[in-house]
Amino acid sequence: MDMNILSRLTDDEMRLLKRCEELFSRAENGVPSVTQFLSPREQYIIRNRLSAMFLTDESDPLCFFFGGYPSAQRRMLCTLPAYCRYTLTDGDGEISAFRAEFPHAIIPLRIRSGGYVNLTHRDFLGALTGLGIDRSVMGDIITDDDGAIIFVCETIADFIKNELVYIGRDKVKVCDIALPEDFDRAPDFEAVRGTVASPRLDAVLSELACCSRETAKTVIRQGLCEHNYFTAAAADAAVSDGDVISCRKTSGCKGGKFIIDSLDELTSKGRIRLAARRYT
Repeated sequence: MDMNILSRLTDDEMRLLKRCEELFSRAENGVPSVTQFLSPREQYIIRNRLSAMFLTDESDPLCFFFGGYPSAQRRMLCTLPAYCRYTLTDGDGEISAFRAEFPHAIIPLRIRSGGYVNLTHRDFLGALTGLGIDRSVMGDIITDDDGAIIFVCETIADFIKNELVYIGRDKVKVCDIALPEDFDRAPDFEAVRGTVASPRLDAVLSELACCSRETAKTVIRQGLCEHNYFTAAAADAAVSDGDVISCRKTSGCKGGKFIIDSLDELTSKGRIRLAARRYT
């Protein structure tokens, strides 16, 4: 990890890294372990700072993230002893290993709304945190026509079923839900394609957020842009495939959150082709 980023970690994030190192050591000694739910920023920090934990050598513990379904955004870090590698099969091997070692670590719950109010993700999350529930024991919240499906730690599931009765003015009912093993719900994306003069952050942000390059520089300078979950520090920062860029909507700037898919192929005029996805 870039030392500049390392110096910007919070005390909690430094303690999280230490905790993950301890879990890896436990896995080396044959003890499987799992964290609580981690944010995308926390996952990024762990994967970059502790990259050696994710090596694929058969003698190393098996480390991966899982949040209850393949496309989950909030996920747990799972560290399994090396012998677990022998149980893996093609396809969803890591998911199967997680479920075998921790069958009750992640509990899906159905929150069924009354249908009188159009509840949003923010409404569900606000009601849950209003009960004093820490975000780390809650995974993704998937909204649908019936209300929502939420993935939670086993330790909090019964409390939510008993205590969550109202969300705003809408009465809700919480119950267990049995999801098929192949359940998945990928985020909705809008494809973004264009060309940029260089892979600099200001040039890429200008194309993504439909603003001028000067506006992009202003957004970055004002601290309104994040690059890989950290406030962007410089307009000339290099952008690479897989990077995550987000910025707030401001005057002259569309804003949004984007994943860079590719940024390498040159056009006949020497510009760089950009392919990205915008969260909708």
